[in-house]
Amino acid sequence: MAERNRASAAVGRRASSERPAPDRRAELERVALRLFLHRGFAATSVREITAEVGVTVPTLYYHFGSKDRLLAALVEGLVTDGEAVIDDLATRSGPRLPSRALASYYDVMTRHLDVFRLVMTDPSVRSHDDAGRRLAEQGTRFLGFLTNGSRRRQDIVRANAALGAIRRPLRLPDFDRDADRAQILASARAALSARVRPVGA
Repeated sequence: MAERNRASAAVGRRASSERPAPDRRAELERVALRLFLHRGFAATSVREITAEVGVTVPTLYYHFGSKDRLLAALVEGLVTDGEAVIDDLATRSGPRLPSRALASYYDVMTRHLDVFRLVMTDPSVRSHDDAGRRLAEQGTRFLGFLTNGSRRRQDIVRANAALGAIRRPLRLPDFDRDADRAQILASARAALSARVRPVGA
């Protein structure tokens, strides 16, 4: 009886130490994002990720197929939320559309803050065939909402300045999503509405 109890206890310990597959996948994503932020996507190897998680390289390939697809999984939430916002903005019109677009952009980027920071600071992510391309396309569409379709240079410059007024503060180490929201959006709206007298006028 004692031997059977010891065997049962051993089985229980092994079972409790084995994480379910969804948990392992989530931990791979969490560790990969941290390493990508610290070292860069291109400089981080699959072996380094799996070593930190404590699993084999084939385990990562089982869940993601490749490092590229792991990156795609990391940015998927940002891309999906961005597409939902763009689809909503596309149904709207009027003078308040640019201001609404700025607020929506801020909310999406801060909801996925670490992924956003990775995209902004890592050229290898921005140039990635899949993830980089999809994010670049979203950025172009957001700019379209800020210019209300205008192709005038001054409107395009103001729209880019407004997005910059959001993006730069999000990289501050002490950034606070709720406390800083009103000031950042006010700065972005000010950039969007700024007017200068033409040279020689």
